[in-house]
Amino acid sequence: MIPRQSYMLEDGERLTDAGMKAMIPMFVRGREGDSHNCGGCSMFIPGKDDGPGGCTIVQGDISGEHGTCLYWAKAKGKPPKASDAHDCRMTKSEADYVEPSSKINCSTCKFVRGNRCALWRGTVGPGDCCMAWSQR
Repeated sequence: MIPRQSYMLEDGERLTDAGMKAMIPMFVRGREGDSHNCGGCSMFIPGKDDGPGGCTIVQGDISGEHGTCLYWAKAKGKPPKASDAHDCRMTKSEADYVEPSSKINCSTCKFVRGNRCALWRGTVGPGDCCMAWSQR
């Protein structure tokens, strides 16, 4: 696993598209206002009575509203059940799980200014997100 901090480059250097895709394979286009939090992830197991949920690959209580990790994948269809959790789940630290106070998308990422990303060549939308997301 590559920690989020290792994506920072020195002297204003930028990655090429090929280099970026090799380091950060998950880039998701979204609509303005989208937040790539655990509640919208295909691995999120909803909790009971609006309480914390779980995850099929990460141990412990998971916040559907505020949580995210390096393995976020857009949910499609029915959410998983607790019985779908893997036996060997990783720790929150291993998954780089965080619970930021802001939405999780390019508009709140420290690498993005306007519609330009310091890492990705080209423009990004405010609802887009990738695995290098790091809160401003």
